[in-house]
Parts: sequence; C-alpha cells; structure tokens
Amino acid sequence: MYRRILLTVVALAAFAGAQPEQEMRMRANVVGGGGFERGSCRVEVLVDSTARVEIRGREGILRRAGQGGQAPQWRRFECMGEMPANMGEFRFAGVRGRGSVRLVQDPRNGGVAAVEINDPQSGADVYAFDLIWDRGYGGGRREERRQFTTDDAIRGCQDAVRQQAAQRFDARDIEFRRIRTEDNPGPRDMVRGIFDVHHRDGRGEPFRFSCSVNFDSGRVFDARYEPLRDDRR
Repeated sequence: MYRRILLTVVALAAFAGAQPEQEMRMRANVVGGGGFERGSCRVEVLVDSTARVEIRGREGILRRAGQGGQAPQWRRFECMGEMPANMGEFRFAGVRGRGSVRLVQDPRNGGVAAVEINDPQSGADVYAFDLIWDRGYGGGRREERRQFTTDDAIRGCQDAVRQQAAQRFDARDIEFRRIRTEDNPGPRDMVRGIFDVHHRDGRGEPFRFSCSVNFDSGRVFDARYEPLRDDRR
C-alpha cells in the first residue's frame, strides 16, 4: 500500500517536472514617436524569484526561469515602434528593480532581445528596463558607414534622452537648452546640457542631462538625466 502511494507521488512529481514552462505572451502597445530610424520599448514585469523576458518585434514572452515564488506577470509593454530585426546600434538600460536585471541576448544576434531578472528577496517586486535601438548603417551595410558630425552626435544624445523622458513622464513637449560638448581623448566624448519637461498640466520641470558618445560614429554609449537643483549652472 505505502509502496503504491510512494510510486504515485514520484510519478506525479516527474510528470509535473516534465511539463513545459508556462509562457505569458503580450503584444506591445505601440504609441509612436520613435520614427523609422530610432525607437525604444519600456518593459515592466512583476517578478518573485527569477524570470526571463524575450522581445521580438512587438511580441513579448515572459517565463518563470527557476523554482519558487509566484509566476511573473506583465505590467507594461510599450514601444515607440516595432523593434527591427536589423539595427546598427542597440542599448539596454535597467530602470527599476531591487535585484539584478541583465541582457543575456543581444537582438542584433538573431532579432530577439532576452533579459534575465533575479529577485533575491521574498515577495515580488516590479522590474523595468528600456530597449533602445538605432537602425544606423548596420544589417550588412557597413560599407555605407560615414563620418558623423558633432551635430549628429548631439541629435543622437537628444533622441536617447527624449525617449527616456517621454516614457517616464508621459510628456511629448521636451525643450533642450544650454548644450555643450566635450571632445575627450579616446572614443567616449560627452554631450551635456539642460532640458525642460512641459507637463500636460502646464508645469515646467528642469533636468540636467549627459551622454557618453563617439563623435566619429555618432554612437551613444550612455544617456542619463537628473532633476536640476540649481538653474544657475
């Protein structure tokens, strides 16, 4: 009798372990504003333990990546355009989450962006990250690469900052001012300045921004901003 019960428990456990992992699919809400050449997606998911997010085009798949904890859940998947299969530049930026969020597959290698999330504490937390791309001259067109101007690098920085700010504040009215450049030794130069976010309720809010760029290629390595505490600078 006990032997039969034990065998039944073992069989059920093996059957459960053999089941395919649950997938939660979601189609992006495309809000526009990215244009053909550049675009971005903001992804937010609720994770307890570990999860894996895969993005192809405007389709997303969310999976539990380990044991324990509740199943992950979609919270937001919003894009300024469909992520292209071929792109010249791509950038991943973790925005929120108490644990680790890392890109494990670059979409320039197969068209799929894969992100793994590890939440080390008990209970679930909301994780957010951005996928930002620029078609550039990639996708087998390296022979068409050209020398970018400083103005091109500034525009690339402004586009990256504008996309982040628009997603965070849900504001389309962003005004740049006091832009300056720093031509440093090596490939990483700087673009700095101030921009104002004009909210829909009429409020204006100033921010200081900076980008690490390459003036020769126009590539934006990193873009960040923070509230402007002293507008005299």
